[in-house]
Amino acid sequence: MHTKLSQPPEKMHATALPKASKVYLCTRCCYQHGTRGPLASGMLYGFAFGAVAAPCGRWISSSAVRRSSAQSTRAANAAVNYEGEVSHALDPLTASQVVLPKCIHYHPHSVKTVQDVMQSLATQGTLGAVILETCSSRWAKTVEMQPAGSFMRTVLDNEMQAAAEIAEAAGRPVIFGDLQNENIPSFSSALQEGLIDLCSPLDGGWLRSAQAISEGFQRWQSLLRVQGGGNDSKLFRMQEKPEFAAEMPLAYFRYILSAVLRDARWLLVAAVVITLFVMLPHDSLASTVVVFICELLTIRAILSTAMVDERDEVLAETVRQTCNSLGTSARVVVVVLGAAHHDGVLKRILQKGFAADTGSNNV
Repeated sequence: MHTKLSQPPEKMHATALPKASKVYLCTRCCYQHGTRGPLASGMLYGFAFGAVAAPCGRWISSSAVRRSSAQSTRAANAAVNYEGEVSHALDPLTASQVVLPKCIHYHPHSVKTVQDVMQSLATQGTLGAVILETCSSRWAKTVEMQPAGSFMRTVLDNEMQAAAEIAEAAGRPVIFGDLQNENIPSFSSALQEGLIDLCSPLDGGWLRSAQAISEGFQRWQSLLRVQGGGNDSKLFRMQEKPEFAAEMPLAYFRYILSAVLRDARWLLVAAVVITLFVMLPHDSLASTVVVFICELLTIRAILSTAMVDERDEVLAETVRQTCNSLGTSARVVVVVLGAAHHDGVLKRILQKGFAADTGSNNV
């Protein structure tokens, strides 16, 4: 059992953010008319939006507290209904129900969904345990960097800490279900390797980059076929909502800031990239080349370090073991993980003998 967490503070919810639709319109405009590319656009708008939102977090929280209190009261008196956003499975051996919210890391909507699901189950007394897509070493860094009640906890509000705090307050176990850090390739190492190859065209570096990206896409295509094609239309429709897309820059900012705080080298990388974007003319060839290189390196690093298939198997096995440890108490196990792992984990627990539970969307 890890270090106890204190009582969770009231969170800043998306409804408290003023005029978020303006950010959505700016981002859409950048996608349609800009030359910097979708990945770089998202990163830049994430930094810009987050730089404004983060210092105002305390100011925003006063109105958010009132809204959150009313929402918590409603959640305590009624079941949560998130049709298409929460998946269910049933363990026939222990009668335990497994609930898998579909999360985008650090997104306010995902945080709100997890909070409502967890609070509803805790109030009903049916919460058995929560499984997080993390390991003990990553979790220790997270809690050290942004402890409950701190300013950084508000700035980097996330679905995993939200779930853990509610579980701890209810006296239920928090389980780390992912591979240990040392078993996952380092993203920064993959970026460094990609940069070295990019600077070594005569030594076969460009060919190695092309092969790495091609093999990565082939692994993803194979994984999508195993998971049933990845055609989760309800999740896609949710992501296409203007209010959901409007808060994506904040999720980008939180994700990037979290990475920078965990590894100081990212601060230097981010400073260099932002400086280049500011100094280079928007429509110049040099600007386009810089964006292309950044996106190429990022795509290669993501494809090289994802390890989605292996991590899905570990997470699914953790779900099975957790249900067995609860015995026949018929409690609910909440699995908090990113959208990239959702379908794969659900597929694997169904293969392990769990039954799909589609009879009700109420938690």
